[in-house]
Amino acid sequence: METGFMPVRKADVAIGKPLPYSLYDGDRNLLLRAGCIVQTQNQLDQLSAKGLYRNSSRSVARDRHDSVVPDAEAANDRQREATFALDELKLSIGDALQLQGAAEGDTSRFPAKLIGFVKGRSVLVTTPTVDGKVAFIREGQSFVVRMFCGTSAYAFTASVIKPASVPFPHLHLTYPSSVRGLAVRRGARARVRIIVAASDAKGKVHAGTLCDVSLGGALMICTHPPGEIGDTLKLKFRVTLNEVEHYLHPEAVVRSVAVSDGSVEGIPAGYQAGLQFVMIPPEESLALTACVYESLLRESGDF
Repeated sequence: METGFMPVRKADVAIGKPLPYSLYDGDRNLLLRAGCIVQTQNQLDQLSAKGLYRNSSRSVARDRHDSVVPDAEAANDRQREATFALDELKLSIGDALQLQGAAEGDTSRFPAKLIGFVKGRSVLVTTPTVDGKVAFIREGQSFVVRMFCGTSAYAFTASVIKPASVPFPHLHLTYPSSVRGLAVRRGARARVRIIVAASDAKGKVHAGTLCDVSLGGALMICTHPPGEIGDTLKLKFRVTLNEVEHYLHPEAVVRSVAVSDGSVEGIPAGYQAGLQFVMIPPEESLALTACVYESLLRESGDF
């Protein structure tokens, strides 16, 4: 037996009560996180058939603490901050940026794209649009510029040297003396609210909401159980990137099923299914990556 794991008897799992520790199957895959509730005997029988284990190296108190956040590891995905020069980053023309107002009390956030930069002189970005119209950006206005490159998030402060409209609307920003960077692991989860349709093997369609998405999976909330652990679902949902709609059709395997009572912030009441993406069409993979990174970018207000 793998060190740190010990078997859990089916009789030790109380139906209708929050779990005091996380449950794993025989392959050490997470089945239910601490705090989740096994609702029926049938659900318990299905879980038990896969083998039930708990991580004895983790204290019950730690498990209960982790249950407050759906993915405790995701909360720590951002690693130690480092400093870079802008020209050290592998940026590309057209990379997505976010301009966040840097002045006190300024809550404005605008999407933009990188046009290019001249080292030590300026950074050129597209002028943001709001509701299809070019946003009014004044000379001297300050922003925190945020972006993703590879698996890292970056930010620097800049002010507008000059807004220009010829040959198209764009901004000249001050060149940063340094750029702050934080590594983001592949499992980092972005908080979202995306309507999803999930088709099971029998063709039945379950309507639900994706509450968080990573490059490897998602958490889906439904009014009825979307399936059993191990079932494969075909998902269909829509994301909007730079005002362009993209339809994604990944296949996912149900890795956990539980019931949310709505007490955890960001997770509405209903049946929750932890999904692992197993097949994403290549042409849709980029859109999924952009969706996750842009959502993380919006959440990175403390960086």
